[in-house]
Amino acid sequence: MMKISTSFITILTMICMLLWQSLGGATVNGQRLANKPALQLSTSIVEEKYCRDGGESLRIHLRLRYQNAGTHKLILYKGSSLVSRYFVSRTVKAATRKHYVEVVRNEIVFPPEQESLDSASPGEAFAILESGKSFVAETEVDIPVRDKSDPHSGFLPPGRYVLEIVVSTWLQSPDLAKALESRWRKSGLLWYRPITSLPMPFAVHRERNPSRCE
Repeated sequence: MMKISTSFITILTMICMLLWQSLGGATVNGQRLANKPALQLSTSIVEEKYCRDGGESLRIHLRLRYQNAGTHKLILYKGSSLVSRYFVSRTVKAATRKHYVEVVRNEIVFPPEQESLDSASPGEAFAILESGKSFVAETEVDIPVRDKSDPHSGFLPPGRYVLEIVVSTWLQSPDLAKALESRWRKSGLLWYRPITSLPMPFAVHRERNPSRCE
């Protein structure tokens, strides 16, 4: 009986792993590609104010920066600014461990008339991100805060926090997204899954002068 050396088995295992990766073994947000792409979303505060509409809220105007941190080109819908959920934590470490002090799911209202995106190649409505490149958008999020008149309410009291948002990157049907993903493969990978931002610090101030929410 022929003996197989340990080194031969090791080399064979490495070859199998490389073949598995080249045949699309990586999965990203349910989307399979040869090598794992990475879309990162970071946020920064453009402006913030306190406003009142019944209760009091901290309204944060956010800049969204989508960066392709992988090696494959990504195709991103430029209207990717709809916040479907957000998470508030005390620290970055708590956010990493999913120890949230607040989880809010927003009601998503889709536009009644949606633009036609069914085309042979990505049009002006899309950004094609080479490796390392970014696309910037903006959005707003309202975070209910504890009103001075009701110090025992369950909303956020003054203090320092960390915010993560979940953005819907696709507003049309999943079937269309999958069809375009296949059709546009030569241009890049169409990213159509929701994406969660990196943790961003913010603060609820004790002294504030809220205006009327508009």
